Amino acid sequence: MMDVAFQYAEALYFLANESKKTDVVKKAYQDFLSLYQSTLSPYLLHPKLTKTEKKALIEPLKTEKLFQDFLFVLVDKNRIELVEKVFEAYVNLIDHQMDLLRVKVSSQKQLSEKQLLNIKQALNHKLKRTIEIENIVDPKIVGGIKITYEGQVLDNTINHFIKSLSDAIKA
Repeated sequence: MMDVAFQYAEALYFLANESKKTDVVKKAYQDFLSLYQSTLSPYLLHPKLTKTEKKALIEPLKTEKLFQDFLFVLVDKNRIELVEKVFEAYVNLIDHQMDLLRVKVSSQKQLSEKQLLNIKQALNHKLKRTIEIENIVDPKIVGGIKITYEGQVLDNTINHFIKSLSDAIKA
């Protein structure tokens, strides 16, 4: 079954792409999310506020018309709580169209530019896509790296190796 947030993101992407406004809508969405996370969410998620009252909170933001109409649809369908997940799916659709893959590389300490470049080149060669890397420092990692993208996890950490050994011994 297709995720509801993805369905909304797909609809928004189709409309934005058709009017050649994918980046404009993305920027408007980012601006809205910033405000949503800092102040608007308690009001837009409040069950006692009517749909009209919620729309009245959105309207003065003077955001891009297509995006504002999209927010109104989320309010009308009682799906405003999906706004963050829809954004994530929307960005994924844009990335897919641009053949861009966002990769998270977790390590015990910040990796050097050369190390990140080597990882980027290896993934680019393997996956045949443009790679964008985010290095996440995780002090719980003893050594090695963990690469995460599109639900895939390549765990080459010492932590994973030790856990694998421990599981093998217990079996």
